[in-house]
Amino acid sequence: MGALYRVDSVEIQNLLNLDIICLCETWVHSDDFSVPSFLSDYNAYCVKADKTFRRGRASGGLLILIKKALKLQAKIISTCNVWLFLLLEFANDVLILGTVYLKPDIAFDVIIQDLNRELIDFRLNYGECGIIFGGDFNSRLGESNILDNDIFEGTCFKGCRQSADKEVNR
Repeated sequence: MGALYRVDSVEIQNLLNLDIICLCETWVHSDDFSVPSFLSDYNAYCVKADKTFRRGRASGGLLILIKKALKLQAKIISTCNVWLFLLLEFANDVLILGTVYLKPDIAFDVIIQDLNRELIDFRLNYGECGIIFGGDFNSRLGESNILDNDIFEGTCFKGCRQSADKEVNR
């Protein structure tokens, strides 16, 4: 979160062009926090970071900022120390939006099972609405290209990636 207080005018303008901002590893460990004044036109939804030790910074923390001018209702539907999901209700549509932070030393298999159960619950409770989530999964994929180009047909995206990192940890 400290980095948000140290952005230059170009970065501020780039952020203000966004309607929704999702952040991971905010390091905010207090319930009483305020976003920088340049983000006052946004509603903030957050999960505190874990502060285990007296010294040093906190770990994790999640934040979703939504421009107040957007014509939607937002409410938190699921939160824990590794994810934050909001239900966004537009005039004629519903969307679930989430951000996730998995620490490098987390019990990955257990958390992924919990996340899968949560996604199933969303389907049961909210039907076939769209679900978008991203974040920092601390996954080292090496040079793996695990996406099929067919899923990107008709978009501006590609299924290949390049990496100087050779290690695979997930």
